[in-house]
Amino acid sequence: MRTTKELYDYAHSTQELLERGHSTRNIKNRADAGELVTLCRGGYCERHLWEGANPKEKAILNAVATHKTLSEKVVFSHETAAVVQGLATLDVPRETHIVGRRIHGEKQGLRRHYHDAFQGKSTPVAGTPMLALPPELTVLSCATSQSVQSALVTAESAVYSAGVSYDDLRTVLLESKGRGCRTARRVGQLMSPLSESAGGNARTLCPPR
Repeated sequence: MRTTKELYDYAHSTQELLERGHSTRNIKNRADAGELVTLCRGGYCERHLWEGANPKEKAILNAVATHKTLSEKVVFSHETAAVVQGLATLDVPRETHIVGRRIHGEKQGLRRHYHDAFQGKSTPVAGTPMLALPPELTVLSCATSQSVQSALVTAESAVYSAGVSYDDLRTVLLESKGRGCRTARRVGQLMSPLSESAGGNARTLCPPR
């Protein structure tokens, strides 16, 4: 699977296309003809590049398009933060998740989340100007909205692939408060420093039904 850095130049905003010599009419005609895939309002990807991407790469492209088209500073959260940072996930995000309060008339496919623990917290996505919640808070955000098994896969990936401290992550999960805290605390209890691979402990302790 390609990284966010590798995919960053595959998604374009209208402004980028205009700067590359395309006209507004040309962009519209190419989108109408199917040569450009519309990822979000004002965000596009060449069709052959989109069709060559796997589901998680498409989620990353949607995130890149969101980053390039929103005027505000975007911080990705939940499953979106996980995939753009290369953390393991069981599922592909159906929406692009960001930190912040809901705005009336928001773009379709965009979901905002407000949580005190997430405010003012971000880390760069490697090799890009994008921002996401730090890995430990990415895991926490996933744990507050997903199943124990799904969140545990991402938690173990953060420890074994992203170098997050097992003790620090476990503390964040066990001390979580608010909506979804019971699941987050359960993930903290199930995490094991003895798991041999990201997701291995999740599959052993929480086998799929």
